Amino acid sequence: MKCIFYVFLRLDKFSLRNILVIMRENLRQQWNEVCLQCGVESISVQKAAKIMAVLMILGNNEAMVMNRHFTADCVYIQKRFHIGGGEVPDATFVEYLKEYVSDLQEADRQGFIPRWAEKLFMEDYEIKLYR
Repeated sequence: MKCIFYVFLRLDKFSLRNILVIMRENLRQQWNEVCLQCGVESISVQKAAKIMAVLMILGNNEAMVMNRHFTADCVYIQKRFHIGGGEVPDATFVEYLKEYVSDLQEADRQGFIPRWAEKLFMEDYEIKLYR
């Protein structure tokens, strides 16, 4: 126990922060898996549709690929709403997805990103969206 505590104290702040980030990211992935197995909702239908709509329209962001929390949520959404291919997707999810995709496309034509998309990605994933 003393050895573990000593190693923990020897870590600088940057290393400790990285360890905590990795633990948080892995915890999110594990949480999503448990929710899928138990049939519990980890992400609401509306939020999942918003995430996938942003990914479809504004998915040219490297930060999305590098963010483990975001990719874990995408895997969860694919499994929960059957959008991974070879299955019939959830009808409610598809309706919300169509709504948010059209909203994002209209905003993109007008030259801006909707506030709800920026807020969602900044608060949940710390990702800044770009056009």
